[in-house]
Order: sequence, then structure tokens, then C-alpha cells
Amino acid sequence: MLNREGVPHEDEWYTYIAGVGHHVSASNVGGFTGWVANDADNKHDHNAMGVYNETGKLLGYIAAKELDDYRDWCEAQPEPCVGIIYIEDGQLRGRVKVIKPCNEEFLSLRFGKYLQWVKDTYGSAYLPKKLSMDMDIER
Repeated sequence: MLNREGVPHEDEWYTYIAGVGHHVSASNVGGFTGWVANDADNKHDHNAMGVYNETGKLLGYIAAKELDDYRDWCEAQPEPCVGIIYIEDGQLRGRVKVIKPCNEEFLSLRFGKYLQWVKDTYGSAYLPKKLSMDMDIER
């Protein structure tokens, strides 16, 4: 797998979120943490892997063209993720980094780095309100 910087990394999967426009609104714009898991309720694809935020809201899916590779990578198991919903060219879009945690410290460090990137790229308003206080993010 290649991470966001194009460097091979076995512990991360970085991709866009498919179907964001069907599942979120402008009120969901910003950074989030959550998980990626099988969406058993998906009527169109019983293998679909949904991207969910920390409240359990479905934000979209791992793209169909990546689905087989993604399912092999995570062994079709739920994995924690961090990501962002943003507006580009008037369209809602999303990116997600899925992380295979080895421990809580590792996961917190990866989430913190991603959310720092969100702040640096989009501004503090894009940080998840609840989590920005808990992460080591420069203000």
C-alpha cells in the first residue's frame, strides 16, 4: 500500500470516500475520526465497506475499484480511521486514512498528525470540536 505521500506503508490505507454526496450535507464538513467496517445493510453490494464517523453516521464507502484490495489489506475487519469532508468545486468530497493500530499511543499519534494536517491545510474550523482538545495539535 502507498500512504498519502506515496511511500509504502503497511499500517495505513489512504483514499477518497466514494458516495459522500449521497450521505452527508454541508453540516458534516470538517475533520472526523471513526472507523471503516462492512456495511451489511447495503442493498447493492454485500461486500461494501462503509466509512463511519465517531457518532456512527455513514459518510460514504471505500471505492468499488479499491474494495477487493482493501478487504484483503484489512482482512475485512473494522479498522479505525481519521479523515475529512470538504467542499471542492461546489461538491462535497471526502478523504480517509485507515490505520491498523498496534496500540492506543500509535493510534493517537497518527490521528494527531492527520488532524494537524487538516488544521494546517483547512484551518481550525475543520477540526472535530470534541477531539481537537484531546489531541496534541498546535493551536
